[in-house]
Amino acid sequence: MVLSEQQKREIKNIIKQAITDKIKGYKLVGDIKPFHERLFSKEKIREASFFHSCSTTIGVTLFQNIAFLIVKSNKNFKQIEKQYVVEGNFSKQAQSVIEEIIFDLGRKQNDTKKRTPNIKKEAKEVLAVSSKQGNKSTQIADLFLKRIDDEEIYIEIKTTKPNKGESKEAKRGMLKIIALKSKQVATFVGMAYNPYEPEDFKWPLPLNYLKLGEDLLVGNSFWDFLGENGTYNELLEIFDETGKEIYEKINNKIKDISKLTK
Repeated sequence: MVLSEQQKREIKNIIKQAITDKIKGYKLVGDIKPFHERLFSKEKIREASFFHSCSTTIGVTLFQNIAFLIVKSNKNFKQIEKQYVVEGNFSKQAQSVIEEIIFDLGRKQNDTKKRTPNIKKEAKEVLAVSSKQGNKSTQIADLFLKRIDDEEIYIEIKTTKPNKGESKEAKRGMLKIIALKSKQVATFVGMAYNPYEPEDFKWPLPLNYLKLGEDLLVGNSFWDFLGENGTYNELLEIFDETGKEIYEKINNKIKDISKLTK
């Protein structure tokens, strides 16, 4: 067993509270789709709308809270913070280099000037122009971890299929943290699951800016990094158990929504 019984109870409570609040607060507002209703039943459309709303609830914020709960029991880290504000000086030179890196990463695949993601190389370029001079600035990390040996780790948790703008912003934020700290620190983006399992993660937009296994951890590798090997599988089991426990509440809500369509 990787997660303690206390952790499992707390994770269950986080999930239950999020879904229960959604069930209580969900209302059919502005959900009339006259063209869709000619192709599909109103009942199925309303059910799909409810599922989509619940799916959004099981999003970044919920996973941030679960990630914090898991990692705070990891004895490899002596300091753990969420929504951590990184402060420092941000020079125009560092900002310019970061924007050049972002631009070159985003070039088309057949462009000879296109860069491939390499966080170590990118960090060196940013640090080469970082200085104590510049305007005071900040950047928020979803999670900040400090190991026993004082290594600093900054994590941003994203949805599993971010768009191009979100992918660019994630990389920009990571490089800005390195500039603000003006020293080598670890930064990466975490995603709760891999929608392509059992194949490797292959959503192309973030992969233009991030390298899987280096500054992008997805699913198993992300959760096992925060906890121990096996954390991901135990977390799936907790979701499965919780789903069974709140099945009746969810099913009753779906029945109520179906009644509204008749």
